[in-house]
Amino acid sequence: MTRSLVASGNAAGASASVNVETVAASLLVLAHAGAAPTVTGELTDPATGRSVTVSAPWRARRSVLGALVGKQVARLGPDTTIRVDHGDGPHILVTGADVTPSADAALLAGRVARVLGAADDVPVGAIDLCGEEDLRIVAAAHHPGRAPGDSVPALVRAQALARPQATAIEDATRSVSYADLVAAADRYADVLRAAGVAPGDVVAVGLPRRAELVVTLLAVWSLRAAFLPVDPGHPRARLDTLLDTADARFAVLADPHAVTRPGCQVVAPPDDAPADAPLPAGDPPVGADLAYAMSTSGSTGRPKVVGVSHAALAHCVVTFADLLAPGTPTVAGTTALTFDISLLELFLPLATGGRLLLVDDATRRDPARLGGYLDAARPDLIQATPSGWRLILPHLSGDLTGRTLLCGGEAVTADLAARLVDTGATVWNVYGPTEATIWCTAQRLDRPVPDPVPIGAPLPGTVAVVRGRDGRPVPVGQVGELHVGGPQLAVGYLGDTERTAAVFRDDEYRTGDLCAWRPDGTLSYHGRADNQVKIRGHRIELEEIETYAERHPAVTQAAAVVVSAAEDDQRLVLYVRSGGDAPAVTDAALREHLAASLPTALLPQRIVALPELPLTPSQKVDRRALREAATAHIHRRAGSEETPS
Repeated sequence: MTRSLVASGNAAGASASVNVETVAASLLVLAHAGAAPTVTGELTDPATGRSVTVSAPWRARRSVLGALVGKQVARLGPDTTIRVDHGDGPHILVTGADVTPSADAALLAGRVARVLGAADDVPVGAIDLCGEEDLRIVAAAHHPGRAPGDSVPALVRAQALARPQATAIEDATRSVSYADLVAAADRYADVLRAAGVAPGDVVAVGLPRRAELVVTLLAVWSLRAAFLPVDPGHPRARLDTLLDTADARFAVLADPHAVTRPGCQVVAPPDDAPADAPLPAGDPPVGADLAYAMSTSGSTGRPKVVGVSHAALAHCVVTFADLLAPGTPTVAGTTALTFDISLLELFLPLATGGRLLLVDDATRRDPARLGGYLDAARPDLIQATPSGWRLILPHLSGDLTGRTLLCGGEAVTADLAARLVDTGATVWNVYGPTEATIWCTAQRLDRPVPDPVPIGAPLPGTVAVVRGRDGRPVPVGQVGELHVGGPQLAVGYLGDTERTAAVFRDDEYRTGDLCAWRPDGTLSYHGRADNQVKIRGHRIELEEIETYAERHPAVTQAAAVVVSAAEDDQRLVLYVRSGGDAPAVTDAALREHLAASLPTALLPQRIVALPELPLTPSQKVDRRALREAATAHIHRRAGSEETPS
């Protein structure tokens, strides 16, 4: 059924009809593209500027949506054109029965036609908008990957056989050849074997950033065990919880008293004495073996531990070896081992016969010192988060021609991306959750830099699917949840089969990230579908902070939010409510309570006690109101600091 409104008195003085069903179909298409919780949007008369709002639930039938639109269009008065908007994205002009999408939304016209072809009694949320052009664009974005053949430790051993005297690692104190690296790893493997480390074990590793760190990782692998990176500076309760979650029965730490978990044996780290043993053939692990376990923040108050196989790690390393400039690269190792992107820095050069510049903690934590070091050492590849690049860039020479920069771990702004491109380096914006082994999409950036900056196309071998709330793939331009698949997928969460089953399904991992395909076959990022946030590259589940806060006897309810004080300054704010007649918890007491269990990255910059937390009409904590209050406080403080009293 098609309804029209007769419009007269337009600029040309003629009469025409506004097709209400076409307006309704346009609204539905735009609401889908914005991943709106309801079908909602604005209808505007371009001649007068008058607007009306239309809103309907996704379960409403198409005929009901058409009736709602017809009622609102009638309120605008006579005109030949209706402009349909949803938020600040693309728009559609409906003139009579003709549809004119905005320049960045040409694919929308075909979707309007598909909606008009659906039956009147179909719920609007059930209408499939995907067409042949959408399928072609998504298919063209995918490319087969190269099978790595060997695990990463096997690739390192192959390099040691091929070029034994070449420099493998340079740290702050010495250089280590490939032959010495592998010999030292095998010698230390004997120490671990004597301590009881066996295939399938998880060994926690928290060592200074010297060559012995890599020696330990290779030794663990040679026993077909996996390593769990830990930070000995974290609270002991946090470390013990992490070791318990990963069932780590061994730990290699500089400080033997850093962990207190019963049943976890601390093994002395390797020394730096030169190895004089002949280069053995070794017994490298197979692809299905677990290579490492990596912790991330968990919404239950307990960290999640992601298990990654050797096959997945090898796929990532080999993929980047193919993607980046050929040869044997010199790579700067600047990232803490507890952040999974560090593994690409460590093993991309060692698996390809390159050189690893292992930067010590004192240098990597000081932007000025790090910039000076990178200028002097001139590595071929440098990797950092957007927050890290903002700190490092002012201390680097302006010309980085011939070098490759990776930027990932957070959403990057077009301004920062342009500054990186202007250095003359080859710049890649990269994206990937820990559960998909470091990085799984990449976008090479050039001038002019798009705004927003795309996260790129799937890396070879990676499968990316953007799914709607009903689980179906969504068309190009429509926002949905990104699912990734392929050989780089993690095996799941160690010790948590229920959580693994919830997000690893049908050979896909649900990332929780909202994305959309672009017409050029790349992906754009649109935030999170949950309360997970990223601050300086750290994945943080706000529920974990809230859970620990609510364990304080004086706190009955807690809510954490993140607000932006500046483009590169994210602030974590915690709101708490005390219960009953109990005295309000003090800021110092709650900070001490949180610091006993949470690492520094999860500690709030500000704690606010309230008699009640604001609630939405559905009786949920109103996080938007809390964010607005926190933002207003930051701006007031900034104003008072700038204005003399």
